[in-house]
Amino acid sequence: NPNLSPVSVAYSTLRFTGLMNQEGRPWSLVICAYHIVAMNCMGITSGIRLFSRTGSLPEMIEAISAFTIYLHVNAKAVNVLRNQKEIRQLLEKLEEIRYGILQDVENRHHLLKTDNFLAKLTFSYGTLFLSYPFLALIMNLIIDFTSPSVKPHLVLQVWVPWSMKEFWPYIIGMVAVMLLSVTALIYYVSFSILLYTYSFQMSAFLKILQARLIKNGPRDPELFRFHAELLRLLRNFNKLFSGQLYLETILSSLQPCGFGFALIKAFKKKDPGAFDLLYKSFMAVLAPFIVCACGQVISTQVGKLHESSYLSRWYEEHPKIRKNLLTMMGMTVRPTTLNYRIFTAFDYICFARVVQGIYSYLMMIINLETDD
Repeated sequence: NPNLSPVSVAYSTLRFTGLMNQEGRPWSLVICAYHIVAMNCMGITSGIRLFSRTGSLPEMIEAISAFTIYLHVNAKAVNVLRNQKEIRQLLEKLEEIRYGILQDVENRHHLLKTDNFLAKLTFSYGTLFLSYPFLALIMNLIIDFTSPSVKPHLVLQVWVPWSMKEFWPYIIGMVAVMLLSVTALIYYVSFSILLYTYSFQMSAFLKILQARLIKNGPRDPELFRFHAELLRLLRNFNKLFSGQLYLETILSSLQPCGFGFALIKAFKKKDPGAFDLLYKSFMAVLAPFIVCACGQVISTQVGKLHESSYLSRWYEEHPKIRKNLLTMMGMTVRPTTLNYRIFTAFDYICFARVVQGIYSYLMMIINLETDD
């Protein structure tokens, strides 16, 4: 709906998953129950597939990737269910700040420009991820029916509790595994949209704060109140989500590693399923990049705000105003961004460490296979 603000879109996507259900809507409870059952089925079947130790090494590595996907997506769902009230309050505060800025004729263009970008980003991102299970199912069906391969090409390497040698059991198994991946992606995309919305809205707010500082100077009485409000928003978001973002960056070294190793083996064997693995590898690398890029967006804007506050003539101001401005300078020089307990900031440096971890794990698995 083009009339919905980005904050309303983020809230609507969370409601669509059934996770935001404080009002007790029956349909929301049904959706929530279905997705929770599907996620737990994914965790159990991928765990059984992993610990059964049957199949080739690439299949086992893919099973590890499927299990880690379950871990961090399930963590997101549990976190949203536990903190529905706090998340709702956070979104309401974002909407309240938005309303105030939209009344500011001189600066609202910063927010409107961000809104247009967010609308395109969320649509493209949602389409990219949510279309994957259906495209993969069609592609894998074609591969299985046109190639001499005996093993079915599943969307996820999970345990299927029946034989898939006959036609209908095969079709049911393929569709069932595909539906498990749909639930995981719906959860993941809904949270990613929330992360996008928060990060880019915060970036726009900081940009507007910087514009007001440059135009009105530090004597604007609303300037420091607005800055304190944004800092509270950032602290609240970090309190709610930094733990699971940290978990995601840790697990993100394993997921691309598994899909990447399976992709290399598929290319060597000229397996037609390599395209599916290429898509999975791309999405697995994209996941930590999104977290780090969102943190970098906020961090970059905080740096610009610090530069503007430093370049202002704070030494010529009244002592009280000077104190407030120096406080702002001190706050903006700190790592004020998405972070986990201050020590781990989610930015491009963090993403570089994730990429290094992916490479290290991938080389280790390749060397292990060579030794065997």
